[in-house]
Amino acid sequence: MCYLIAKKFKQAGSLALEIQHGKALSELSRRLTCQMLDKDVQIVTISNLNAYKEYAPYKIIKDQSEFETAVLAIQ
Repeated sequence: MCYLIAKKFKQAGSLALEIQHGKALSELSRRLTCQMLDKDVQIVTISNLNAYKEYAPYKIIKDQSEFETAVLAIQ
Protein backbone atom coordinates (compact mmCIF):
# COMPACT_ATOMS: atom_id res chain seq x y z
CA MET A 1 0.00 0.00 0.00
CA CYS A 2 0.97 3.60 -0.51
CA TYR A 3 -0.65 7.01 -0.26
CA LEU A 4 -1.72 9.42 -2.96
CA ILE A 5 -1.22 12.94 -1.62
CA ALA A 6 -2.73 16.23 -2.77
CA LYS A 7 -0.95 19.31 -1.42
CA LYS A 8 -1.70 22.96 -2.14
CA PHE A 9 1.59 24.84 -2.40
CA LYS A 10 2.24 27.32 0.45
CA GLN A 11 -0.55 25.87 2.63
CA ALA A 12 -0.16 23.56 5.60
CA GLY A 13 -1.47 20.03 5.41
CA SER A 14 -2.61 17.75 2.64
CA LEU A 15 -5.20 15.20 1.62
CA ALA A 16 -4.20 11.52 1.63
CA LEU A 17 -5.75 8.41 0.13
CA GLU A 18 -4.41 4.95 0.99
CA ILE A 19 -4.28 3.00 -2.25
CA GLN A 20 -2.52 -0.01 -3.78
CA HIS A 21 0.24 0.35 -6.34
CA GLY A 22 -0.87 -0.40 -9.86
CA LYS A 23 -2.81 0.82 -12.85
CA ALA A 24 -5.65 2.43 -10.87
CA LEU A 25 -3.17 4.52 -8.85
CA SER A 26 -1.32 5.54 -11.99
CA GLU A 27 -4.49 6.60 -13.80
CA LEU A 28 -5.87 8.51 -10.79
CA SER A 29 -2.58 10.30 -10.21
CA ARG A 30 -2.25 11.26 -13.87
CA ARG A 31 -5.86 12.47 -14.13
CA LEU A 32 -5.67 14.59 -10.96
CA THR A 33 -2.29 16.02 -11.91
CA CYS A 34 -3.65 17.17 -15.27
CA GLN A 35 -6.76 18.68 -13.66
CA MET A 36 -4.83 20.54 -10.95
CA LEU A 37 -1.84 21.87 -12.93
CA ASP A 38 -3.05 25.46 -13.00
CA LYS A 39 -4.23 25.42 -9.37
CA ASP A 40 -0.83 25.06 -7.63
CA VAL A 41 -1.73 21.63 -6.27
CA GLN A 42 0.92 18.94 -6.13
CA ILE A 43 -0.11 15.29 -6.55
CA VAL A 44 2.47 12.79 -5.27
CA THR A 45 2.68 9.18 -4.21
CA ILE A 46 4.46 8.30 -0.97
CA SER A 47 5.03 5.04 0.86
CA ASN A 48 5.04 6.21 4.48
CA LEU A 49 3.19 9.16 6.00
CA ASN A 50 5.69 9.48 8.84
CA ALA A 51 8.63 9.82 6.45
CA TYR A 52 7.24 12.88 4.67
CA LYS A 53 6.56 15.51 7.34
CA GLU A 54 6.46 18.31 4.77
CA TYR A 55 2.96 17.14 3.75
CA ALA A 56 1.61 16.87 7.34
CA PRO A 57 -0.87 17.19 8.86
CA TYR A 58 -2.73 14.68 6.73
CA LYS A 59 -6.46 14.50 6.25
CA ILE A 60 -6.97 10.80 5.50
CA ILE A 61 -9.83 10.13 3.10
CA LYS A 62 -10.92 6.49 2.90
CA ASP A 63 -12.95 6.60 -0.34
CA GLN A 64 -11.43 7.28 -3.77
CA SER A 65 -14.49 9.17 -5.01
CA GLU A 66 -14.48 11.40 -1.91
CA PHE A 67 -10.75 11.98 -2.38
CA GLU A 68 -11.22 13.09 -5.99
CA THR A 69 -14.06 15.44 -5.00
CA ALA A 70 -11.99 16.94 -2.17
CA VAL A 71 -8.94 17.42 -4.40
CA LEU A 72 -10.96 19.14 -7.11
CA ALA A 73 -12.44 21.46 -4.46
CA ILE A 74 -9.05 22.70 -3.22
CA GLN A 75 -8.85 26.50 -3.55
